[in-house]
Amino acid sequence: MKVYNDPIPVERIHQFIEILNATGGRFTSNPMFCKREGVYRCDYTPGDYEAMCKAWRMVTEDIKEIRKDQWYRIAWRRVRLFKIK
Repeated sequence: MKVYNDPIPVERIHQFIEILNATGGRFTSNPMFCKREGVYRCDYTPGDYEAMCKAWRMVTEDIKEIRKDQWYRIAWRRVRLFKIK
């Protein structure tokens, strides 16, 4: 399997290279920088594709913080706790 013309953000290119090398992948050509888009265009052959996707998702996914100490959340948990089935 080969991946062609995959856009990689400029600020993430070093992380992408580390992940690609760690999972046994390799570039089939040098990454090309597109000034207009602000991304690198990469052609590569992945090694362990599932591990690579999982690692890349962990790097690029935003973390959503959820507060669980609001008064209405505490009250709702207590109501559900004492609910009779």
